Amino acid sequence: MEQLIRLFEQGQSLEYGRFRMYSQLSKKVISPEGKQMLVFLAKAEKRHLGILKKKAEKLREKRVIKEEKLPKPIAWNGFSITSNAIKQGSIIGDINIIEEAIRSEKYDVPFYSNLAKKCKNKAAKSLFLTLKKEEAMHIRLLNQTRVLLRKESVRLSAVQSSRMMFLNAARVQKH
Repeated sequence: MEQLIRLFEQGQSLEYGRFRMYSQLSKKVISPEGKQMLVFLAKAEKRHLGILKKKAEKLREKRVIKEEKLPKPIAWNGFSITSNAIKQGSIIGDINIIEEAIRSEKYDVPFYSNLAKKCKNKAAKSLFLTLKKEEAMHIRLLNQTRVLLRKESVRLSAVQSSRMMFLNAARVQKH
């Protein structure tokens, strides 16, 4: 039982770190899309943390943890607002932040897979495998956000290039 409690504590530690990371990164991101995604992920990681805490508490109280249906994951409903007044430089910073989040999340899938392998308790194993699937979904959502921000970056580059050509043409006509 002590080993199982330690596995839940390892999961709690990971989820708490991710919750803090996404909360902090959401304050740095400028694009509405990036901000919405990171706030969504912070809430999802906080949910994971709560589930793991409850299971560990039950074990500490010497209660049996049963395989049970978890609360539904927080649903991602897409972006409610999109960029329209963002500068090229800031969107590149946002892309870098999203890529940092992707690198972090890629660690989480094998982490939960490993916890499931170490676990003999069927209910705990099921929980770890469910969390593994949810973390994989986070990676897909972050990749979608990165693609969206890259498209916006390309659009902004094109707009900026057009402006530069116009300004250069205007300068040539003045002289």
